Amino acid sequence: MMKYIFIPIFMVALLASCESNLEEEPFSFITNENFFNTEEDAISGINAVYDNLRENGFYGSTYVTLSELGADIIEYRNDGDAEFIGFDKNQFGSAFSPLNSFWTQAYSTINRANTVIVNTTLDSEIGDRVIAEAKFLRALTYFNLVRAFGDVPLVLTPPEGIDNLAIPRVESSQVYDQIVGDLNQIIDNGDLPETYDNSSDIGRATNGAAQALLAEIQLTLGNYQEARDLAQQIISSGNYQLFETYNDIFDLANENGIEHIFSIQYSCVEPQFASGYAQSFAVDFLYPGFGGLMVNEDFVASFDDNDVRSDLIYTEKITASGDTLQVKQKPRHDKFFDPSPCGNNAAQNNWIVYRLADILLIFAEAENELSGPTSGAYNAVNQIRERAGIDPLAAGLSTEAFKEAVLQERAWELYSEGHRRWDLLRTGRYIQQMESTGIPTESKYVLFPIPLPELDANKELTQNDGY
Repeated sequence: MMKYIFIPIFMVALLASCESNLEEEPFSFITNENFFNTEEDAISGINAVYDNLRENGFYGSTYVTLSELGADIIEYRNDGDAEFIGFDKNQFGSAFSPLNSFWTQAYSTINRANTVIVNTTLDSEIGDRVIAEAKFLRALTYFNLVRAFGDVPLVLTPPEGIDNLAIPRVESSQVYDQIVGDLNQIIDNGDLPETYDNSSDIGRATNGAAQALLAEIQLTLGNYQEARDLAQQIISSGNYQLFETYNDIFDLANENGIEHIFSIQYSCVEPQFASGYAQSFAVDFLYPGFGGLMVNEDFVASFDDNDVRSDLIYTEKITASGDTLQVKQKPRHDKFFDPSPCGNNAAQNNWIVYRLADILLIFAEAENELSGPTSGAYNAVNQIRERAGIDPLAAGLSTEAFKEAVLQERAWELYSEGHRRWDLLRTGRYIQQMESTGIPTESKYVLFPIPLPELDANKELTQNDGY
């Protein structure tokens, strides 16, 4: 299946970010009279929002660092970059550069989305869809921001000049109200299609993507009925199904396939469209250099002997010449293996944001919170375990035991896919789990510090407690 590469046909520099998100170039020259007046312009504008998530690393190494290295399963090699080692061990502060990169690229994406929303006035199906796509991408970005930092500035219009750019943080509840409202509107209005007829559009947000994002948000907020119902709608839609085998999920030939709901698109069409995931987990014979991300050995040992999901994790590999190469330090995995990478730190692997297995586990978690471990909750988990080649969950689990089982299942199923930190925080297990792996943890670490460059640039910002 072909995947669409979002290449803006207007000058992307018009929307480029400066060093700080609140020091954007002003957008005062963009008006409803001279911008996004045609469907071609509107599509070019929304393509630039997608492009920002991919090209500048928001869903590249930065997101992996926060969501996975900032948890317990993925570790950083001990002979690597000192800053990343410090992050892995909860020895970081507001000057840590990936935090500023994450913040800056998030607000750059939000400002691009705001520009599309404000300046797209087309009274057409395409116009409505483009605005819905922009609101979806803005909601996704804000969701990641509030999970990472808590209270953040809520910016809903593009900057109109260089004045009044000092914007304070608002309570995270206000951010959630905004993004939940936007997503409900998108879903209720039917502005996003269930699927795209044109193969060149594959990779854009669908109604299923909006439902998946809202389901996870509602689960995070403890709104279990809403989360359960949204997950059920996705499962019952018939638009998605589990791949027959686990490895198929990550095969490059299957990208944007039957299980994938929304992915950030990467390819070798242009060098800037390639991803770095393959090299981040690689050993040095596969790519020009090797990455720093490894798999915790205790986690590897937790798998059932028959669980095929652990087959992707290895401690040695056979080279093209037939030699056996021992992996340095700790195990690696091949979820992001690309046999023909574009070059150094450049491969074709998409970043999977949502897939059906994730939604089945969201359904099971929410259903259990509402009614205990019902047959429906068991069935959702056991579909995934059956594919993994392991026995169904034991019958008769208590609500708490089933909750723990779902969290463990998410770890085995979704490791390295950007969920682990958020899962531990959502379930209240973060501090306990990090300490169990020997990583010193305090309550302040449930949020990251506001980046120091942003505090310097915007005097209305305040720092999170403890930093």
